[in-house]
Amino acid sequence: MNGNTMKKKMMSLLLVAAMVLTTLGVTTLGNTAYAAENEIAITVTVSNAGELAKDAAGNVAANLPVTVPADTNGTATVDAALKALHETYCPGGYVTSESAYGLAVQKLWGVENGGSYLFAINGVGCSSGVGGDYVGNGDQLTAIVMKDMTYWSDLVASFDKSAVTTKVGEQVELALTYDAVTYDENWNAAHAATPVVGANVSVVGEAEPFAVTDTMGKAFVSFDEAGTYIVTASGAVKMQVQDWSQGGAYVEADAPISAPACVITVEAEEEELETPVVDEDEEPVVEDEEQAVEEEQEPVAEEEEGEKAPATGDASQMAMYLLVMIGAAGAASVLKKQK
Repeated sequence: MNGNTMKKKMMSLLLVAAMVLTTLGVTTLGNTAYAAENEIAITVTVSNAGELAKDAAGNVAANLPVTVPADTNGTATVDAALKALHETYCPGGYVTSESAYGLAVQKLWGVENGGSYLFAINGVGCSSGVGGDYVGNGDQLTAIVMKDMTYWSDLVASFDKSAVTTKVGEQVELALTYDAVTYDENWNAAHAATPVVGANVSVVGEAEPFAVTDTMGKAFVSFDEAGTYIVTASGAVKMQVQDWSQGGAYVEADAPISAPACVITVEAEEEELETPVVDEDEEPVVEDEEQAVEEEQEPVAEEEEGEKAPATGDASQMAMYLLVMIGAAGAASVLKKQK
């Protein structure tokens, strides 16, 4: 076999190996993108009769992270989101059934009350049912077990912020609104965020409220110690509601608000570092010249070693890289002999 033929064969082997590695990389990236496109991440808050619900372990159901399988549009039905929520935090607590009006919820967060539940996406009440309303990536879903079993007048309430990071002693402004819904002659819904006045704002776990919302629905809160606090509110809005036991006649009632949630992370104040005073007459300390050179060179050596390290933890890809290295070494050896 002559030298030219050997060279061509070795080059062919190297090209095939490179193509295999490229294919593996593209496939891995493609699978990652496919998985990401087929699931969405949302947060869910559960209100039970005007209070934030808790799971079996006693954890407050506020801004719970939930991953939901998505459809081809990158969305998921509220029903799918509630199934994922309960599978993670309240197994067996969610039951639905088919009805003449679509999918009906029979149990929510383990509570069965004859189907008296409300749902909202980003503070706006759902109007098409759990099978007809959709959530997208980053949405905030609220699931509500109603409190008013006489007029079913519960209102969807929410703060303008679901999470805040602040410092000890700093004031945080929260605006509390409810979703006011009106309908036109064709039963098309119109939603308006309306301030909740006189609501008690409190921290979950504390008996007494520490603020009351003003005429704009605003309250100001601050904390003296670092930590994580879940802030909620309770109250009612006096309004005209329908009494279905009297054929739908309007009566005045106190419509209870659902429990909103804002998770506030309070960080400790950073201590100010004192600036060292330098004596102008004092001679600067000169480090040993060899030690200084070594310290300057060490980071460079570490950086070079980091650059040489493989950028992947996949064992199969590492093996392929080693095969290419061996092939390249073999090719170099053959070419050297041919010369």
